[in-house]
Amino acid sequence: MPELPTVPMPPLRPETLESLEHAGVGPMDFREHHVKDLERIATLSARGDPDAIEAVASRLQNVDWAVRFAAVYFLSEVVEKGDARAVAAVTARLADASADVQRGAVYALSQIARRGDADVIAAVAARLEDGDWRARKVAVTALPQVAERGDAALVAAVTTRLEDDRADVREAAEIMLRLSPALGGDSTPQWWSEYI
Repeated sequence: MPELPTVPMPPLRPETLESLEHAGVGPMDFREHHVKDLERIATLSARGDPDAIEAVASRLQNVDWAVRFAAVYFLSEVVEKGDARAVAAVTARLADASADVQRGAVYALSQIARRGDADVIAAVAARLEDGDWRARKVAVTALPQVAERGDAALVAAVTTRLEDDRADVREAAEIMLRLSPALGGDSTPQWWSEYI
């Protein structure tokens, strides 16, 4: 495996971005640098590599929401499932100023948390009541990945989304209830069972 840099580029402070803009260098250049660097690290690193985890996690505090979003996503690509530090770091992003980063954190938790983690389940389930329909939809699709099979409280919580004011959320809830084994559904769609 190619060697990764040992010192990742530090997050840019607002005053640094302002100085760069005055010099004619836009923040998009730095956003692109960070995101490409995160993708490269995730692509070239073995899952669980502590240097890769540190390099990606260091971007979770970046001033640019898109870099934080990418860091949340790529952290889920480099950590082992159940990594407590990663779960804590991603859970902290649920309070991010950016709604996009918050939704990314919900998705990432569904990828890195172990099934049955009560804190993660509570954090994701809380998003079912979010004012942003996209957050509710992500929570509906993430819950089956973190819940224990047949968790009656979660089945009830997802069932409430069948009455959501957004069709996207209602559809996601219907699909999850029908297909997710964690929510009591059948993971093999009816139409597919004819072929297996």
